[in-house]
Amino acid sequence: MRRIGYLSGVDFMFIDTDHTHAQVSKEWELYRPRLSEQCLVVFDDITMNDMGRFWDSLTCSTLETGSIYHYTGFGLVAP
Repeated sequence: MRRIGYLSGVDFMFIDTDHTHAQVSKEWELYRPRLSEQCLVVFDDITMNDMGRFWDSLTCSTLETGSIYHYTGFGLVAP
């Protein structure tokens, strides 16, 4: 298994973190430089705790699924 520091050009990522603004922001900072230009990122539970604050701060293309597929929401991001 390779360490995350060596990853680059990631095309798909699913992020299911501890659902706090501080944690998801740190993870996004870590992962974003490693994503390919065509990457699709799915965030789990975007309506839990203060995840909405992080979600609202994103400046890239986003799509929120609401509670159609999952009661606390999925968010799709195309960085």
